[in-house]
Parts: sequence; structure tokens; C-alpha cells
Amino acid sequence: MTPGHENRTWELWKPYHRDEIDEVRQGSPLDFSFNRLKCLDEIKVENPRSDRIFKCPPLGPTNLYYSRSLWLSYNKLTSLRGLVELVNNLLEQPLALAWIDLSFNKIRCLDDELFLIPNLRTLYLHGNCIFSLVEVSKLRKVDKLRNLTLQGNPLESMHKYRSHVVNTLPQLTKLDFVVVCEKERQLLPSILPYVPPLP
Repeated sequence: MTPGHENRTWELWKPYHRDEIDEVRQGSPLDFSFNRLKCLDEIKVENPRSDRIFKCPPLGPTNLYYSRSLWLSYNKLTSLRGLVELVNNLLEQPLALAWIDLSFNKIRCLDDELFLIPNLRTLYLHGNCIFSLVEVSKLRKVDKLRNLTLQGNPLESMHKYRSHVVNTLPQLTKLDFVVVCEKERQLLPSILPYVPPLP
């Protein structure tokens, strides 16, 4: 490896970095990442990973998991069909689910099932195939959503991408791992003089 290569590699991936140790303080995630899953039904024959944080969530009295986080990153998912059924079949307290990681899949559209997770606060969608701001606008229905990632989607090439997303989803407090500050919101009218209404 050439000198400095490691640092250059880190700089390339830095925008996608997250502090997993800090994030899992809210509880061990149920981790089905890196399984090459093409649909959520395939999870029925998979066991959750424990190697990334060295443990699985505890099991409850009905042999379901206690967890507020579901990791499905680095798979080949194109659809979220069956998400609600999956959550109900995996979690002892499905209503407590607050964080879903769907990063680095092949998702183009946001299925309505995503909007039936009532306490979802953190949603990772970076590294997918989302082209349209109209798809993102669907997340208005997720009232408690505060932390969203969309980096690495075709949508990111849109002119003034960040401003459009912040304007479309006023409930966000963080986008792409960067805090949405009040000053940023105040500047939106001058950055986006006219924004056509979205469905």
C-alpha cells in the first residue's frame, strides 16, 4: 500500500462514516447486514449477526428480540414489502422500533409500510437508488423522523439537493450526518425562491 493511501481512502468514505458504538448505546441492534438479501422474506432463514458489536439483542418471553434498532444495510433489497410483518415477527416490542438502517441496498421507491413504523426517528437510506424528491416527500408522513441519510443516491446530484430535502421534510434535525440548524432553515427562502408543491 502506498504511503498516504489509507488516509485518502478514509477521506473518500468519511461522509458515510458513523460512530456505531455511540449509536448502539440505545440498545443492541438486530443486525441482518451483509447477507445479500433480495427481499425481506429471506430473513426468515437468517440469524442476526453479532460480530459487528459482539452481541445480539436479548430475547423476551415470547422468544422475540428486545431491540429499538434494525440493521438491513449492505444487502440487495429493492423493496420494503413485508416490513411491518417482519418487525412484528422479530421484535418483542415492535412499537419501540426507532432506527432502521437500509443503507447500501438497491431501493428506488419508499413503500407505504415504512410509514407504519410509528416511532421511527432515524432512517439510513444512503447508498441506494432513489432518484426523485417526490419519493423523499413521502417521509413527511413519518412525524417523528429526525435523522435521515440520503447521500450516495442519484437524488444527491440534484441542484441544491440539501436545501430541497430540508425544505421538504421540516421535521428533520439531522441530514446526512450533519445537523440542520435554525439558520439554515431561515435561509431557505433565499436559496429556494420558489419550490413547486409536492404531492
